[in-house]
Amino acid sequence: LAEKFIMNEHESLSKEDRISQLPDGILCHILSFLPIKCALATCILSSRWKFVWTLLPNLCFDERLHMRPVYGQHMGYIFRKDGFCFSEDPNPVFENFVTRVLHLTNPTAIGKFSLDRWALSDLTRFRSWVDSIIMRNVCEIELFLGSHKLVRLPESICTLKTLEVLKLYSDFVIKIPPSGLCFRSLKVLTVVLEYPDNNLTERLFSICPALEDLSIGHLDDKSLINFNISSTTLKRLCLSFTNGVAYSNNWHKVMIATPNLELLNIHDFCMVSYMFHELPPFTKVFIDIFYDDGWSWVQSGRAQRLLNSLTKAKFLALSADTVYALDKIYKDVFPKFPNVTCLAVKVELFGWRLLPIILSSLPNLEEFVFEKKLSCHFEEFGWIEQPNIPLCLLLHVKKIEIKKFEGQKDELGLVKYLLKNCKVLNKVIIRCKETASKENLCQKLDKLQRGSMTCEVEIF
Repeated sequence: LAEKFIMNEHESLSKEDRISQLPDGILCHILSFLPIKCALATCILSSRWKFVWTLLPNLCFDERLHMRPVYGQHMGYIFRKDGFCFSEDPNPVFENFVTRVLHLTNPTAIGKFSLDRWALSDLTRFRSWVDSIIMRNVCEIELFLGSHKLVRLPESICTLKTLEVLKLYSDFVIKIPPSGLCFRSLKVLTVVLEYPDNNLTERLFSICPALEDLSIGHLDDKSLINFNISSTTLKRLCLSFTNGVAYSNNWHKVMIATPNLELLNIHDFCMVSYMFHELPPFTKVFIDIFYDDGWSWVQSGRAQRLLNSLTKAKFLALSADTVYALDKIYKDVFPKFPNVTCLAVKVELFGWRLLPIILSSLPNLEEFVFEKKLSCHFEEFGWIEQPNIPLCLLLHVKKIEIKKFEGQKDELGLVKYLLKNCKVLNKVIIRCKETASKENLCQKLDKLQRGSMTCEVEIF
């Protein structure tokens, strides 16, 4: 009888709709992680859910949910990086959906408004959407209009006091007010520009009084653009110029005056010109520059000046492309980085020769992270042990991490060199690829000489 009672109780619990009993606030929080079309679909579940979606604080409109993706080449279609292919013609069904949702949802406040659309039939309608969310004191705006160039945003967006996050993935025109100050509460700004306006790039990034996180990406290499980034509040700066031609002598200039910057991330495949002022001791610096054999002395000089400007860094990360470029540029000389305590380096086919030179330029290095990206090995480009031991290995390096380890000759040579010459080393972490034999590696490591008696080796 007791077992039957327990079974009946479980059956009743399984049939009970507990989610529908949650308060509107919790239901809205759950639905806010979904695109608005998916959230709206919950209205058919029951009368309890019929109007819950109208209270959502986040309104995310995504064209991909309203069209069937087409793969392969097709006349009249636009291909996107995510693999989808959509008609370049406007979609009135999608536009009507956006208009109706904005009309039916809570008019008092919007947390986030996101729009991902390739083409619009009427930009006037788009501006009415933006006006609507501005009136509702929106906190975050994210816009992508793929086929439109230089779309003008309402002037009222500049004075919106509630706006904290603005992400623009197309060319938009922003009219800066006569006062010179705008976006007074904006903390995060992301702009991806193809044909930017100098008036915008020279002023916008220096007149946002609360800006903490700035990301700038994409750049047409056919025009001369100046970027003026001057901010005492900026903490994180990401620059991604990957759309130009690597060997073109572009004359783009990026002027940076950010005395409180904590993180700098540069992805540059066309090597623009950087000028730094009031540089702080950076917490973290990530550099990814692409070297092309067509580089002239102009690009080489810019790369040298960029690296020489970052010698105050405390954390330095160099991509495999960067190591290759620096190997071509610096040969046997490398700028000193006296403050760096952590170095992360990736190496492909080339770059092994430069490793000892880089380590010799970091006298106070304490942590070294290494990753080999390619599995191939060529004797003439591989690891060669140098007679001169970097000072940091003898005195300061305490932790080493090696990623994607395969047990190839270059990798084993580097591990042998580090274990032998790091005198105060405490820990070595080796993260193997699936193809590597951990048991075989353990046997080889046990035979290697160690310069530190307290060193522990962990293999994953």
